[in-house]
Amino acid sequence: MVISTKNFTFRKCTEEDYDFVYTLFKRNMYDLFMKNYGSWKPEVFRKDFNKKNITILERNERRVAFYDLEFQEHNA
Repeated sequence: MVISTKNFTFRKCTEEDYDFVYTLFKRNMYDLFMKNYGSWKPEVFRKDFNKKNITILERNERRVAFYDLEFQEHNA
């Protein structure tokens, strides 16, 4: 997949993006969580929400997606 940066703006997540990220994540992941964990726990999402790892994608000044990327040191 190729994403042209002419069509999208990438920016760091802010606290004001929480509802957008939560709603989109739940819409896409709810069934998977229910199948594998048996419940959806909003308090866990809030606790684990780390805006420093999240980038918001906007198109025409409208939020359309996000990605959450965290680098961890791994010692094998």
